[in-house]
Amino acid sequence: MSWNDVDDKLKKKFDAKFVACSEDYELDYIRDLIKEHYPRLEKDDIDTAIGWCCDEEDPPRPRKEFMDCLKKELGIDD
Repeated sequence: MSWNDVDDKLKKKFDAKFVACSEDYELDYIRDLIKEHYPRLEKDDIDTAIGWCCDEEDPPRPRKEFMDCLKKELGIDD
């Protein structure tokens, strides 16, 4: 699985343009999806990256920029 698979699933589940850090269900889905595709990553590391990217991107958070931030913070190259 690639990062594009993760991104494609997010597009289908949520508004394709933005990430709402105030919506726990959305962040839970993102976390679970990343963990599913990248089982080597620790849940705490994913949570830290999500928190960092939520703080870095001002609302409304463009999904592409948010996902790029997560890739960078988690060290995902694909």
